[in-house]
Amino acid sequence: MLKLGSWQFGLLIGLVLLGLMIMLAAMPLIDRPPLEGPATSASVMGAIMTSLPPHVVLWMTFQDYIIFASLLFVLWRKEAQIYALGPIASHIFLFALLPFVPVDKVSVGFAALSHWLWAVPLYLLIRAWPQIDKKTGFGVWITLAIAQLSISLVFDLRDGAKFLLSFL
Repeated sequence: MLKLGSWQFGLLIGLVLLGLMIMLAAMPLIDRPPLEGPATSASVMGAIMTSLPPHVVLWMTFQDYIIFASLLFVLWRKEAQIYALGPIASHIFLFALLPFVPVDKVSVGFAALSHWLWAVPLYLLIRAWPQIDKKTGFGVWITLAIAQLSISLVFDLRDGAKFLLSFL
């Protein structure tokens, strides 16, 4: 039976996360014909993601390295499994809701809203942090993961709130 903390659950989460990262990394390489007809929420979201400022792209690259590094620990550490569930859950949430968001409302704030799900892994990592040996590779990773999640969540809360307020 798959349970949190088991290596089997870690393998499953790791493979799903790796597949998601490969898919997202390959998206710019896919040669697609230009969209014809009216814009969709998905095409607008793609345009927004490709036009982000350089400092945001740099931060997202750092975040991707932290996510990728979680794969080093996901087979053995429950904390890495919980962390790895964050990007999986946020992408499922994002792609499930995207067709229902009006094209004129698709924004960075909409993507930020899906990142609010990362508050749960952040809370659980913070609770586990005092018991972790900070001098190990896992200790360094969990410290960087907590810092990355905390900083990202501040901006995601602001951007997500702006998105929700745009409906008023």
